[in-house]
Amino acid sequence: MKRQVFSMYFSKKALYHYLIKPKRNEEELTMKYMGFIEDLRYRTDEYNDSFNTEEENRYPKKQKELWAPINRNKAITQSSFGYDHENCLRLLAENGYDGEPVSSRKMNTARRWFEDSKDHNFPPQEDVLRMGIFFCLDFYTLLHWVLKADFEEFLIKGDEEFKVNVGESILAIIEKYNLNEKLIFQSKLKEFQKSLDKRTLYLLFEDHWHLASTEVLNFKNFSAVIDDFFKEDLIYYENYSEKITNFANYQKEIIRESQFGSNDDQETLWRYRGIWQTLTEDLDTIYIDIENTRLKNADVEQNYLKKFGALIIELTEQENDAKLNNERLSVVLRSPRYLSDEEIEKQVFETREKLKQDLADLKLKEASAKRNSLMDEWKSQGIPVSPEQLAKEKEQCKKEIRDIRKMIYPDVLIHDPVYAKLSKEQQEELKDILIEALKIDNSELGYPPNFVNHDMRSLEGLRNVRRRIEEILNMKNIQIDLRYEIQGETIYEKIAWLENEIVILKNRLNAAKGQLTAMLTDVGIQSKLALLNNQDKQEMFTEKMEKKIACLKEENVALKIKIEVENNKKK
Repeated sequence: MKRQVFSMYFSKKALYHYLIKPKRNEEELTMKYMGFIEDLRYRTDEYNDSFNTEEENRYPKKQKELWAPINRNKAITQSSFGYDHENCLRLLAENGYDGEPVSSRKMNTARRWFEDSKDHNFPPQEDVLRMGIFFCLDFYTLLHWVLKADFEEFLIKGDEEFKVNVGESILAIIEKYNLNEKLIFQSKLKEFQKSLDKRTLYLLFEDHWHLASTEVLNFKNFSAVIDDFFKEDLIYYENYSEKITNFANYQKEIIRESQFGSNDDQETLWRYRGIWQTLTEDLDTIYIDIENTRLKNADVEQNYLKKFGALIIELTEQENDAKLNNERLSVVLRSPRYLSDEEIEKQVFETREKLKQDLADLKLKEASAKRNSLMDEWKSQGIPVSPEQLAKEKEQCKKEIRDIRKMIYPDVLIHDPVYAKLSKEQQEELKDILIEALKIDNSELGYPPNFVNHDMRSLEGLRNVRRRIEEILNMKNIQIDLRYEIQGETIYEKIAWLENEIVILKNRLNAAKGQLTAMLTDVGIQSKLALLNNQDKQEMFTEKMEKKIACLKEENVALKIKIEVENNKKK
């Protein structure tokens, strides 16, 4: 994983300035710009000279086998940079590259890269990068190498005395800046820095074997490193300068520390990770218990409707009539004149329609409960599941519930730009809709007690819930990232993320425990369950319901008579 350089990247500037930054009062007047041509010549000579010693060097074995001075003075020549050379330089596939030539130019053009006369030719940016890779430069030296080549082309081509093949030589133009026009040189550096397309340069490095991200640099940090090259005037110096090496070592140390931190940082990270993992597991377990309790409670409700649905519907009908009759009586008593039946009904329209809808919902639930009754032979059978299979399904269920819960939490949704644009009322409405999606579907109910899915929500049922929620979110064009891993690219960011996440998890855990407790101790559910488990109580309950229905019928008859009497008084 890529890791972002932490803010300490900037806090150690004082140390860096002390170690490697030139002191202006000592070096500014004598500092001279060293051209890229000198760097190119130096790297070529360095490569050739490396074979005149038995000491180990940075070049891969296969590369040394192909380009080594066997019975020759030089391993590589200026011509060998051209792709049409018989033994042109290549980035070998054996070393993890593409096997293609270093250069996109022919020999005649490549030789002119080394010329500091008016015949000089500037190498393409990608060719410069590939040459640096061939010379096995480390990332920071390679970046300096490319930046310097780009700057030199910018400087020379922008000079009024430069004309291809006929103007001043490259050497003369550079010397002019070194001797007489240092302030102009500085302004040119700033112009180049401002015109530099860092994004394109970053992509160039990434297109070549992810050179930047392999060095754990994202674009932001890549850009910061480039800025530092200019702040420290490193473009002035030779690519092989000790100052570039020191700069590279400094950057690597910053990355190392930002990745791994001190021993105390590592201890803190491991401690927080352990707390986070424990809380995550505890929360997943509570969520499983919540969903299974939701299932059991829904099963109680369904069995209650199967057993007493007809009585409950009849009672509800009488209760609704009583509510409507009382409201009709109130309308008549408030009216100064006699009202027709149509006028009275118009006054109670809203109440009547609401009660009618509630009754229709109840009848549908009762009908569904009866329809979901399974065949009698199921009662003597079960789904054979091994402990291993059951444990695996529970883990999969945990993951589904974790993803579902992450989708419905506002502190997760808030990061989506579409959600952020919703009003508070819309956000509350969406929250209610998402929570509603968690409710038990009738297809999940009706399993006999010896079935696995009698006591726990099925994996398929949870997947259906997740799909419903995803559909709801997609209707709003809200996208939720369900990745579940420690966030942050540096150890410090991970620690900060874990600290915050631990607080969130503790709050969620407390809320989940409260929700589970409420579901387990729901008075209505517990009383219905006790009733279903006791035959004697069922008989008493039925008798009580029938008496109540009879009383309501009498009350409704009396109310209707009173309405008629009171209304007739106003004729």
